Amino acid sequence: MIFALCAAQGKGVLGIVMTDNAKLPWRQQYEDAVAEQDLAKLPVKLTAAEDAILIRQMELAKTSDAKQERRALTEAILHLRAIQIEKLNYL
Repeated sequence: MIFALCAAQGKGVLGIVMTDNAKLPWRQQYEDAVAEQDLAKLPVKLTAAEDAILIRQMELAKTSDAKQERRALTEAILHLRAIQIEKLNYL
């Protein structure tokens, strides 16, 4: 439930403001997964979001720039893991 509180405050899980990353390609996949209410569709959305995030992390591994985006990616992965645990009972 910490995620809902942070989202209501316009911050990510770790308190990082994520609005600067709103136009990044991985961000849409992430938002789709977070917004999905149908538990039958949720695993597919989570996997798509994780894939997009991991691809972007690999792209950023080639540069020392984008510190804020790297933090947002880490935060997004943590949030997706929490959704898996809370909604899908993953361990």
